[in-house]
Amino acid sequence: MFIRKAVSFSLILFVLVLFCVKIGHSIDSVPIEFLWFEPCAVCPGFEEDYQIFLHNRQVIFDLESDYGSEITVEWIEFYSPEGLEKQEQYNLNVTDWNTIVVNYEAVFRGFANETEMRVLIDEYLRPAPIHDIAILHVVASNTSIQIGEPLHINVTIKNEGNQIESCNVTTFFNSNIIQTLLVENLEPNTERLLEYHWDTQNVLEGNYSISAQASLVQNETDTEDNSLSYGLVEVRAPFTPPTIIHDVAILSISLSLTTVNVGEQVPITVIVRNNGTATESLNVSAYHGNQFLIGMMPVCNLSPKTEVSLIFKWDTINQTTGNYTITAWAMPVADETNLENNWFFFGDIEILALPSQDLAALFVVAFSFGFFETLSPCLIIMLSFILSFTIGETTKFKESFTKVMLFGIGFVSAAAILGLAAALVFLSLPTLQTSLTLTVCVFAIIFGLNLVGLLKVPFKTKPILQKLARRHAITLAGILILGFIFYFLDPCIAPIFISMVRLEPALFGNLLPLTLSIFAIGAIIPFIGIGVFAGSISKMAREAYKHRFKIRAISGLILIGYAIYLIIFIIF
Repeated sequence: MFIRKAVSFSLILFVLVLFCVKIGHSIDSVPIEFLWFEPCAVCPGFEEDYQIFLHNRQVIFDLESDYGSEITVEWIEFYSPEGLEKQEQYNLNVTDWNTIVVNYEAVFRGFANETEMRVLIDEYLRPAPIHDIAILHVVASNTSIQIGEPLHINVTIKNEGNQIESCNVTTFFNSNIIQTLLVENLEPNTERLLEYHWDTQNVLEGNYSISAQASLVQNETDTEDNSLSYGLVEVRAPFTPPTIIHDVAILSISLSLTTVNVGEQVPITVIVRNNGTATESLNVSAYHGNQFLIGMMPVCNLSPKTEVSLIFKWDTINQTTGNYTITAWAMPVADETNLENNWFFFGDIEILALPSQDLAALFVVAFSFGFFETLSPCLIIMLSFILSFTIGETTKFKESFTKVMLFGIGFVSAAAILGLAAALVFLSLPTLQTSLTLTVCVFAIIFGLNLVGLLKVPFKTKPILQKLARRHAITLAGILILGFIFYFLDPCIAPIFISMVRLEPALFGNLLPLTLSIFAIGAIIPFIGIGVFAGSISKMAREAYKHRFKIRAISGLILIGYAIYLIIFIIF
């Protein structure tokens, strides 16, 4: 899931709403863009173009009439500024008038084929039939029984397709059939528990592998999950003690999302069971693509016949688009011989590229982070010091503007370097992203409490700023250095961009250079305004300094609220 741009009437409210609202990737209807142009109806050489315009316009009218709210149509004049952008986006020629685009990807030039367009819209609105039956769990009542004792076996079957299905489910000991049950009219995305009873009266002494298999339904392609093994069950002679069996198994993998955009975080739930007769401790790993580690988690003192759920979080920030198989692996315990059930494969999860409209929204977010990072209330408090040393007695516009811009370039350079370093750390340590972000949030809360006045941090920036300003504000190079240093002495803005890395990871990866550039543009704009209105800004900053305690308190509350939001976002 991504952050949506929010609109507000005040700076503080805008920032809070911007941080707290997410951009989703789902759509309620199929978007259609009509890049229209009405050529001259009677001009020589334009007769066919005019007929194309009339035909495509009528197609749009018919679609709107038949589909209603299931489609949204945007009329875009071909040579308008937006139309020129669309021409570049869809690689259109200057004469590709009256083009229709469905869902930002299917481009219909010339006479639009209405039949093909309707088929495509129906595919988006009503997905193709999916037939898929899966065995989720096989659980036996015991792992060691005497000859003649019954064994109860519970099998959970699920319809993972979108059609009602019926099938046979058979249980086995080794390759021998125990019992077959008919499952009728199983609704999509529903489960059913089946109960089996194995009569061991005529079974020889030994260890037997218990499994279940569902028959294939018509047109089923995903057949790997139609069978599942429980593990070994010992059938022993009467009045003999059971043999110690070591057997751990992955029962299932479940995902709350099977289609995500690049950069989203995917929770993966893995259920581990101890099928043996001894208490076990082990490590469980989750992989994508069967070989790339998502994470490893320990399981300690798992009692016989008990289960435990583990939740892995897969950040797809570095992944390319495509389908991925999720795998869980239970490390074998000592003396374990049945390794067949130590592996479990989930099937496919699809990672999609960010739609162009989401990319635009994300870049707006990056620009906003840069703009508000520079326009921090804390910056206003200390701006009077900076202006007094950088501008001094200068009255010439060009000279004062140059000094303010050099200070701003130094300041923004520090912000970009810190953001780049934070991004690289998060990209290189995917398993520690949550811990790092929570650490940043804790420091942000401490800074916020200090600004509010509820916590006293024995570090004062004012004397340091004055000393640095006297030393570096003499030359233009010194002013540039002063701006760079000042960034790290403003505690109410330093954590913002770091936490942004984790809040919206899709902004990074391959988009990192462009994102940082947009962030820097947003951050430098307030300095341009300061340079143009240097005199007025200086007076405003000095006046604001009188209310510094109120401004600091507001800044602290914003920072604390943002940090708490991030913590809630990560946990839930």
